[in-house]
Amino acid sequence: MKITKRTWPILIVSRQFDAPTDEGQRLRALEEELDQVQLCSVLTSQSYEDAAEIVASRADLGAIVIDWDIQKEDADELMAPDALLDEIRHRNRSIPVILLSARQDFENVFPGYESAIIGVDYLSVFFPALDHPVYSGITSIAIIWIFTGINILGAAWIGRLVSVGVVLLLIPVILTGTLGWFFFDPALFRSNWIVGTQTPGSAVMAAVILCIWSFIGIESASVNTAVVDNPRRTIPLSTMIGAVLAGLVYILSCTAISGMFPAAQMAASGAPFSLAMERICAGMPFAHLVSDAVSAVTAFAPAWPLWVPG
Repeated sequence: MKITKRTWPILIVSRQFDAPTDEGQRLRALEEELDQVQLCSVLTSQSYEDAAEIVASRADLGAIVIDWDIQKEDADELMAPDALLDEIRHRNRSIPVILLSARQDFENVFPGYESAIIGVDYLSVFFPALDHPVYSGITSIAIIWIFTGINILGAAWIGRLVSVGVVLLLIPVILTGTLGWFFFDPALFRSNWIVGTQTPGSAVMAAVILCIWSFIGIESASVNTAVVDNPRRTIPLSTMIGAVLAGLVYILSCTAISGMFPAAQMAASGAPFSLAMERICAGMPFAHLVSDAVSAVTAFAPAWPLWVPG
């Protein structure tokens, strides 16, 4: 029997095939391209559970495309996407898997590389070509290796970079959390409250998960135990004080931003604090340079603490 590309079907897992949205249109175009132009056989599934059954029952799959956001789109979806990945890898470790996700959510798929992705997001303000997934991926890899090289130079270099980076990052955040309130519009803030079709409960749970994820790595303060005076008291105290101060600063700044711009504009922006500083400094000379400087700092400073030697 002659083996062709149709012999190895491609499984696409998503609930957006029939949706009248840009994502749905792109999925339909992908299916048409694979079927009619590339002459591949295409299977579709609208849930992780159904996809897991297909994976378990078929040994001829050539590749799998997974929409990572089905649980957000369907509250009845009980299976998590990473659980489906586990099922796939248990069945076939070598099968290619492509993940589909919103750019803002991509860092949740592979936590630990989020700083490089955030940096590329801010750099896209200067270089629009970085909005292309290939160029943004290459740049993210380059940033990771640059800071890996600095890490090889020793802890002293990392310590200096972390100190400078934290100070530079705090300047626009603190200014937004203070001066930004002079540009706060209560009506705009209310209109930005729970946009979309989510219920208040699901929106709160999604926000809580993001908040918890934001504090992943806070335990790394214990790395310096050997060089800290009275570590049993100093490290827990400094960690708690730092977490409270950071939470307060970001609550003030993020709430202020929510009353400065429409939710859609903020969601589409790769540099929210840059936009905020541009609004705050709008009447000043060289205001556009302030926005560019914030984008430049936030492009690289978030990655500096990432490579602290452990």
